[in-house]
Amino acid sequence: MNEEQRLVQKRLRVLEHAQKTGNVRKTCQYFSIGRSSFYRWKSAFDREGEAGLVNKPRVARNHPNQLSQKDVYITYSATKGAINIFLLFIHNYTCIPNV
Repeated sequence: MNEEQRLVQKRLRVLEHAQKTGNVRKTCQYFSIGRSSFYRWKSAFDREGEAGLVNKPRVARNHPNQLSQKDVYITYSATKGAINIFLLFIHNYTCIPNV
């Protein structure tokens, strides 16, 4: 059983315990979880079943308009208190000061 399956099983036990006791507050105290987490898991389970209890990534994996790290340089000048962002376009540098 991998980490993801253990997480789903724990969340299922929490939901089953709440259904059996009929008391969400006591269930959350017993499992040391917040009620907002409980209701988020319950909502996901009601919508998607067990698949809804799996952690999903928070952001998309690719961003089509994102610049690569080699194209963006951010410097901070402690004396001026300003952040300068430098963008590299082929062999030209463009400076956008005080952003």
